[in-house]
Amino acid sequence: MWGFARSVEDILITGTESPRYDAIIRISEALSACHEPEELARILANQLGPLVHFDYLYVVILKENSNEIEWVACGRGPSSTPNLRLEDLPMGHAHRSQEPLYIADWKADERLGRLKELNSKECGNIGSLLSVPLTTPHRLECDAGGISLPDREPGKYRVYALDFPDGRGFVREDLVMTMTENDPAKRVFDTKKPVIAHTADPSAFAPEGRKIVEAEGLHSSCLIPLMNRGRAVGVLWISRKTEYSFTPEDVEFLSQVSGQIAIAVENALAYQEISELKDKLAQEKVYLEDEIRSEMNFDEIVGKSAALRRVLKEVQTVASTESTVLIYGETGTGKELIARALHNLSPRRSAAFVRLNCAAIPTGLLESELFGHEKGAFTGAIAQRIGRFELANHGTIFLDEIGEVPLELQPKLLRVLQEREFERLGSARTLRTDARLIAATNRDLAAMVEEGKFRSDLYYRLNVFPIRVPPLRDRPEDIPLLVRHFT
Repeated sequence: MWGFARSVEDILITGTESPRYDAIIRISEALSACHEPEELARILANQLGPLVHFDYLYVVILKENSNEIEWVACGRGPSSTPNLRLEDLPMGHAHRSQEPLYIADWKADERLGRLKELNSKECGNIGSLLSVPLTTPHRLECDAGGISLPDREPGKYRVYALDFPDGRGFVREDLVMTMTENDPAKRVFDTKKPVIAHTADPSAFAPEGRKIVEAEGLHSSCLIPLMNRGRAVGVLWISRKTEYSFTPEDVEFLSQVSGQIAIAVENALAYQEISELKDKLAQEKVYLEDEIRSEMNFDEIVGKSAALRRVLKEVQTVASTESTVLIYGETGTGKELIARALHNLSPRRSAAFVRLNCAAIPTGLLESELFGHEKGAFTGAIAQRIGRFELANHGTIFLDEIGEVPLELQPKLLRVLQEREFERLGSARTLRTDARLIAATNRDLAAMVEEGKFRSDLYYRLNVFPIRVPPLRDRPEDIPLLVRHFT
């Protein structure tokens, strides 16, 4: 339902509460007997007339599960209405936001047109939605605006979308900020209410934020929570280079806009999460198919020699921990089987076991295999690719022939071990992984360190719990068992 009132003061007529309660009862009784929309509109107009001053009253009924208008019933005003679309009406915003919309002077208020434009945009296109509050310069006088969302790392948030044509580069997309006590974004997330901050106020900004806004020449900012289902999913912020403060009307309009942007943010995040899960499942399918075809896919380790029992006892000792394991052994001694046993006996056994032979991958592609790449990161990168460390998140990654990793790539591998974070090739976005690393080699890494061919800090990070797999010549008693197993 929508109508047009003359003024706020005229909406409720001075008097006791009783007439309004009586009208509500009469409306409820009359509505229960309604069969047609026109009758419903007439009842509302007749009962509300003595209590609320209005010139027009219409009841708009939508088709079930649709935004198409099925009925437009007139209770007061012109009975003939042109063909209307939901997005052409102020009720379009009220319907989508599920909140009342009051416009004091709907003919003069350009914001109605902005809200109409907002309703017509795709909810998933956050960048286009951001342009709506910024393209009303004579009303909001905005110089910059953006959307910030909580980062994956607790206590931080990231600039997700930015519109700042005259920016100096201090504020940029993917900028990560820390939520400290005086940070206005933190106040918005905590209180779920709009915040207006001025650089003239010493307590308005945290030191990190103040340094950035002053470097950009911004003086006043308005931050609005993006609310959806009772929680703040992000922050819409608008900034000016002038000292002119934001008015209550500005805050009201931005709050109306924020409801639609919150829906778009939720949709975009859900789509991104689904896409990432889909890509990860596709990659896992490829890896699992490779595992099925692998000739080394054994269910158990065959043998009962004392040397092998010693190795299995070490496996049992370290499997339940989070320690990095370095497996030494000649080619063909079963290092991968030991790595699988470590994974299967660990708390991570329900997650992925991802393996990579570092010697089998060309040096130029090894970084992409380990950490992934973005589309267009290099010639031939026609699509985004998830790296092995990302795929092994919450699971185990096994790097065979670790001694073949080139020196220029070893610092990045060390960073994953120390900080558990990395970037895909062609991306500035930092990703985190909770993958346990098991490495194997047939080379003497200590000698390589002495020769300057392997980093000493990486070596000590890998060599936390060494396991040495004996060759078959050192356990001849296992040969008959192996023969029977393969025949």
